[in-house]
Amino acid sequence: MNSRYSRAGYTFEHHLAAVFEAHGLVFARMTKRLPDGSKPDFLFPGSGAYGDADVPDGLLTFLGAKTTTKERWMQVVAEAPRIRVRHLATMDRELNAEILNAMAHNDVVPVVPEPVLSECYDLSLAGGMMTVQAFIEQTLDRQRELERSGIALG
Repeated sequence: MNSRYSRAGYTFEHHLAAVFEAHGLVFARMTKRLPDGSKPDFLFPGSGAYGDADVPDGLLTFLGAKTTTKERWMQVVAEAPRIRVRHLATMDRELNAEILNAMAHNDVVPVVPEPVLSECYDLSLAGGMMTVQAFIEQTLDRQRELERSGIALG
């Protein structure tokens, strides 16, 4: 059963990577640990920028990926400590107010496909969530700002 969950998670990451590439995002899928010991799923624009003290923290983006969250969402809280607000892509259709409040308290923003958000969550819960499209737009804006600042991506 665990190997099936692992394959699903790995496939989810591949799908996310393909979407990000199609939108022209610069990112790194982490296969090795960062110097701080963490191993985030995705870093935008990459591990080089994350390790560069000249890159403003607010222009770095972290994204964890979990098909379902349960209590595992808390794993992203310890990842990439340089980045205060972390994002968590998920297909989870059963996040409740208690979990979403705990995520918000820990600066974790759930990122879900728009159909999941509109079909599974009422407006009172959806406010602290982000669609995949909004995440892409925000990350592209940050990457454009880095380029305007003369910071190379990737």
